Amino acid sequence: MTVPLLPNGLLDLSKTPDHLIPTVQHNATKSPLLRLPAEIRSNIFQYATSGTEFVIEPVNQGHGRKVSIDDLSGRNTTDLRRIGMYLPQVSRQIYSETATLVFENNIFALEPLPLALNPYGSSNPYGYSDRRERYELLPRFISALIPAQRASIRELKFTGLNHHIPLIICFRDREPALTADFPNLEVVWLKAGSEKYLSRLARCLSNRGEPDIVNYGEHKRVGIAFY
Repeated sequence: MTVPLLPNGLLDLSKTPDHLIPTVQHNATKSPLLRLPAEIRSNIFQYATSGTEFVIEPVNQGHGRKVSIDDLSGRNTTDLRRIGMYLPQVSRQIYSETATLVFENNIFALEPLPLALNPYGSSNPYGYSDRRERYELLPRFISALIPAQRASIRELKFTGLNHHIPLIICFRDREPALTADFPNLEVVWLKAGSEKYLSRLARCLSNRGEPDIVNYGEHKRVGIAFY
């Protein structure tokens, strides 16, 4: 049975199929987790889905343009938090309460520049290679997400140090890139040393006296931080 989708790409679970009603009722009354008050359950879910830095990597599969999301945060991440990404798969009710929390509560790191991938999947950091195509990882990441996931992301981290990053932050194809794709973005992390390129953000800055703040949308602001 195909589950319908909401306009934002999430599963529409408003109607429970008849054959699942007994299971849903059993979970709601017998599950130690689901029997907890909603506020306590929410705190558990927030903890289980936070504190991780996910690294976005290109995946070369024939002519496909895909990405993988890897947890590379190491020992700072507990086992409970490592499995937080899989919580929505547990049950219908848990899905409805956790579907976008991983995207809301974590940092997503990627190299935003075009990547040259050879047929074996390795990359050339300079973006040039014979008989290889150039792919941009940021658009590939964006296209891999449903609207609800993009709207949930609060923090992006751009790896590498180069003069293109400020331009990518503000403008891609003559449109504000991150403002349109990540409407609730709060922080963009840049590598220390990128400060000297911030003059390229002039058209996006709220004013020249606040080079760490970028305006977008209806008086919303996204902060630029350095790591």
